[in-house]
Amino acid sequence: MELTQADTDLYNEAMDELGQDRISSFEEKTPAADGAARRYASQRDFCLSLYMWSWRRTTVELSRLTEPSPTPYKYQYALPAYQIMSVRGSADSQQYSNRFTRENGRLHTDLERVFAEHGGVSLDPANWSPTFRTAVVKATAASAAIQMTGNRALRRDLMAEAFGETAHYPRGGLIATAIAEDGTSEPGSGFVLDDGDLIGVRY
Repeated sequence: MELTQADTDLYNEAMDELGQDRISSFEEKTPAADGAARRYASQRDFCLSLYMWSWRRTTVELSRLTEPSPTPYKYQYALPAYQIMSVRGSADSQQYSNRFTRENGRLHTDLERVFAEHGGVSLDPANWSPTFRTAVVKATAASAAIQMTGNRALRRDLMAEAFGETAHYPRGGLIATAIAEDGTSEPGSGFVLDDGDLIGVRY
């Protein structure tokens, strides 16, 4: 996904923290924009990686194949390429199912319909919480603080605001607040599959 005006606005907020020039776009040919896209995107991606944010979670219905399952289960479904976090028998169910197996890139189950939750990544700041957006701003400013200002104390303070003090890094500070606000934990168990392979269980 290309960087948008919303991303530019967040980057400019980071520059405000440092008392630096703003940019009109990441593509402009100015000293202020040099390396800006890379700096911003790296901090955004790091913050996104710290938690399974609610805006990253999407439920999709898997496609049932016409051929019967060669396993003891009745049906087989095509598995998507992205990471599958859980399997359910209906879109609105809060109960995860463990009545399935995976063979040859297919999901085999007796469920007549299968809804899978996957963890894609929403790069659109409009979907982020205000606290998370502020964390990205502080992190971006921290990443540029020494280069742009030479002020190590400022970098340390910005890092602490975004990620917490050393003992809590990187899930302290604003990130900790954003996680608490997001509140995506659900009861029950979920099976985590990476390209169909079981890699973990959620309780």
